[in-house]
Order: sequence, then structure tokens, then C-alpha cells
Amino acid sequence: MFHQVSSSQFQKLDRDERRSLHQECVTQGLSTGAILYQDSKAIGWAQFGKTANLEQILRTRKLKAWVEEGNQLPDWFITCLFVEKAYRKQGLQKYALKSALKAIEMYGGGLTAGMPFDFPGDSRPAYNGSINLFEREGFWVAAHFGHNALLLKEI
Repeated sequence: MFHQVSSSQFQKLDRDERRSLHQECVTQGLSTGAILYQDSKAIGWAQFGKTANLEQILRTRKLKAWVEEGNQLPDWFITCLFVEKAYRKQGLQKYALKSALKAIEMYGGGLTAGMPFDFPGDSRPAYNGSINLFEREGFWVAAHFGHNALLLKEI
């Protein structure tokens, strides 16, 4: 949800308003993701979306400059890969990524991007995955934007 509206709009919404807006986006097919469950408990997810629906991604100055240099704007962005702390180190973030890729393929595929943080030597889990995670699934590093790497894969 965070990437689908401007930062200032997101900050103005309270929890219930964000939840309502998210439900509206889901109903309209604008908000997509894969949820990981253990029994009936959500323990992780992968959020992804069509780039055209991700306002904050489209406003990224470094991405805009990169596209203006003649590079192709990705069709899809994987914006979040999250696993609850108690369930980490079990390969679930990889499973969430693979689930997102399969869903993107079912939606017609296209150039797909992830933008994990790039902090060399940092082993803390990141909500947007790691460069190694994406590379193991066939993505390649296309650019570095400060503390983020832009990784791409054609689906």
C-alpha cells in the first residue's frame, strides 16, 4: 500500500483509512501480493505491483534519471518480501519471491524489478530481500541507486 500513494498522502491517512484504501485497491485489482500462511496465521508476504500503479516508485528521482538515459522502465516491481521473525531462516523469503514471480507470470509477465538494500557486510534481514536472493532467482543488477540496487528479470 505504501508505494501506491504519495508519501505525504500516506502520512495523512490513519490506520483505518489506510486499511480502507488498501481494500479498495485490492477490490479494483490494483494491489497485488502473495501471502504465506501457517495454518490460518499469516507469517509472511510478497508485495508486488504494476509499476504504473506504484506512485512512490514512479517518483524516485534516480529511477527517473535512469529511464531518461534510455533504460526500460520495468513493468512490475516487487516492493516487499517479509517473513515474521519466528519463521525466518527457513527459506520462506525465497518462497515468497518465487510465489510473486509465478503470480506475475500468470498476470502476463514482463520486465520485473526488485530494489533490495545494498549494505555490504550487513546480514540483517531486509523487508525488500537481498541482492543475493534476487540473483539466485535469475535477476541481474542493472543499476545502483544509493543504498538500493535495481535488479531486473524478464518474466
